[in-house]
Amino acid sequence: MVHEALEGVAVSDEEVDATVTRLIAEARDAPPVRVTGNAIGGGGNEILSRMLPGILTMFLLFSIMQNSQVLVQERRTGTLERLLTTRLTVNQLSAGKFLAGVSRGMLQSAILLTLAFVILRVAGISAYVQVMVFSLLVTASVSAVGLVIGAVAKNRDQATWPAVFITM
Repeated sequence: MVHEALEGVAVSDEEVDATVTRLIAEARDAPPVRVTGNAIGGGGNEILSRMLPGILTMFLLFSIMQNSQVLVQERRTGTLERLLTTRLTVNQLSAGKFLAGVSRGMLQSAILLTLAFVILRVAGISAYVQVMVFSLLVTASVSAVGLVIGAVAKNRDQATWPAVFITM
């Protein structure tokens, strides 16, 4: 193609071949364009950047269903009525349910994350701590939402469907 483009110009075929060969070698050694792939939201390990936040969030969101059904189950079995006859106030009972949901979610998250970070070696200790803090925030919010759903729901289905809707 270069020979056809230079037709009628006083340039020898050897000069054209030498120049094209030299330019190809230079482009191979130092490409003028470099393509790099970074995950959305920053660099880092691609597995960690792309998959772990979504998996962890979905894993914790399934806790909404579990937390929302706690009050409904206790109301159905009569446990809640017995708890209300103790010296504990409603606020103390709610705080206990909230902390139980957070503890359960953090235990599950800690097991999942420790396996991911130790066995699969997806990232370092700094990323592990950051994901654990994120997990604590999500677990606390999920526990609160689950308790609100459980307080409003009258039966198991009324507790399950809002939790499924929020999870999806």
